[in-house]
Amino acid sequence: MILWIPTIALYLASAILAALEIISLAPLARTHLGKGLIAALCLLLAVSITLTASSAYWAYMGYGPSVAAPALAAAALLLASLWRLRKFLES
Repeated sequence: MILWIPTIALYLASAILAALEIISLAPLARTHLGKGLIAALCLLLAVSITLTASSAYWAYMGYGPSVAAPALAAAALLLASLWRLRKFLES
């Protein structure tokens, strides 16, 4: 059960980061590049929300470390990719 708490927290952080990036890219929505970036971030936001809900369900159903460990790795990978995208867009 303890592995689910950081997993859900990482997925929520990914969703928040994606939403903040969508808001910050709103001025670029009229360009082709901006539309593509916003579409990709909307997809990542949807994935983050879906995985948060599914992780909460798996934790509720009592799945153990065999499911939680790969989910934790996927959550960390998603958050790292969003963080790297944020750093790329700032430069």
